[in-house]
Amino acid sequence: LGAGNLIIDTTFFNHALSKSFTDSKISEILKKSYTVDSTCYIENTLSINDIPNNRNQKCIVYPNPFMDVLHFNILEQSLTLSYQLFDSKGQFILRGIRDILNKKTTISLPKLNSGPYFLRLQFNGRSEVHKLFRL
Repeated sequence: LGAGNLIIDTTFFNHALSKSFTDSKISEILKKSYTVDSTCYIENTLSINDIPNNRNQKCIVYPNPFMDVLHFNILEQSLTLSYQLFDSKGQFILRGIRDILNKKTTISLPKLNSGPYFLRLQFNGRSEVHKLFRL
């Protein structure tokens, strides 16, 4: 709680029951274990381990930096491109699926603020993350 037991007890002593706050309430406040629901972290954030090293990527994303539209050249045959966009803190912004024609597709992102973004792409059973900057 940010203070020693003596300070907490002096402040929150239960005079009606003559009980110490730290003796009676700490066990209720501190949980021995906890769980986080999987919907809180699956695909809703991007971790440092997801950021690419640009090796073995099979999709070229341009221009970077971009204004409103991103272009994609997929270096292998695929029918669809699934994407998730994250801000610089790794927080999920939006997702979508685009059809691929002749190994190319585009995404229009006109309402984004200027700044860095991460784009997770999924196609042909693979996943790539690209660092982007919106002007």
